[in-house]
Amino acid sequence: HRDLHSFPTRRSSDLIDNNDSTKLIINSDSNYSSNTKYYVEIANNIIYDTAETLNYFPGLLKGDYVFTIVDYDNPHILNKNPIHDSINIDKDINIIITFNENIQIANANGIKLFKSDNTEVTTITSTIINNNLIINPDPTQNTSLDSNILYYVTISVDAISDFKNNLFVGINITEYSFTIIDY
Repeated sequence: HRDLHSFPTRRSSDLIDNNDSTKLIINSDSNYSSNTKYYVEIANNIIYDTAETLNYFPGLLKGDYVFTIVDYDNPHILNKNPIHDSINIDKDINIIITFNENIQIANANGIKLFKSDNTEVTTITSTIINNNLIINPDPTQNTSLDSNILYYVTISVDAISDFKNNLFVGINITEYSFTIIDY
């Protein structure tokens, strides 16, 4: 078997819950994988009580204490560039939406860019780089954003997910807009 994390010997005061001395606390900084079983092993006779006659804990063997980590957290937005409701944006800007975790496109048709008159910009590309969604007019179609126009981005609830298939909640027409200006 492979140890995920080994703990150095610590003072018992570091491992005991200050509010309840019957609880042992094990803090791990390991990055656990979702939907994976893990187990805890504790050697026998390394934990004991504080009674006059010491009582030793018999330990935990592989399989005595098993748990599974499950990621149910949906990705969420950390940053939008350009910023929502910004004006005087260069027409060649990259539209970048940064998420709290790495993402993937689950449905590319759910990512849309519109002009303020509700006309869809049909020739866009959506690219993922780690936790960034990059939306741009498709350079192969020689399209660019028009000046003095308000644009807004929509993302449907089935368009973006993390790698655990937790879906992003989406963006509606009032949540992300910006105005282009020609320099």
